[in-house]
Amino acid sequence: MTTATANRPMNLLAWGLVLGLSALWSGAYFFTGVAINEVPPLTLASLRVGLAVVALYVALALMGIAMPRRVSVWAQIACLGAAVSYVFAGIYGRRFAKMGMQPLQTAAGQLTCSTAILLPFALYFEQPWTLPGVSLETVGAVVCIAVLSTALAYYLYFRILDLAGPTNLLLVTFIIPPLAIGLGVVG
Repeated sequence: MTTATANRPMNLLAWGLVLGLSALWSGAYFFTGVAINEVPPLTLASLRVGLAVVALYVALALMGIAMPRRVSVWAQIACLGAAVSYVFAGIYGRRFAKMGMQPLQTAAGQLTCSTAILLPFALYFEQPWTLPGVSLETVGAVVCIAVLSTALAYYLYFRILDLAGPTNLLLVTFIIPPLAIGLGVVG
């Protein structure tokens, strides 16, 4: 694992990861458009991060990587999970590489905290257990947004942060709009 810096030259791998992350986050708009017709917003957001964190913990287990147990690490992950902008998250997120954490661990930690924050609100305000049955199309959209556009996307996010630094990571914000529009036209 390398030490993240603000500016690092982009290599072919970094560009590929940036394009992949942009595609995954662009796809989230499509999947949300499908699922939001049957699943209320807080419930959808909770399912997105909750299922994503399950997918990341499965990946961690399959790779034999344990989550950190130190309270100080979890406190910092909680701050990252509550970050209000990509800029702060990118700059603050560099600390995890310096702590020896792998991108998969950081993504799982962030989404664990996000789930803990969102789930009580969804349960209280939307009472998802009272929803009528949802279509298979909606279930597929929720799984795709959780596993692809959230779990895999945040792994790539922290991988790019480690590989290319926060400045280059923010290139995804320029690539997402045209990709999302293109997916909207095709979808």
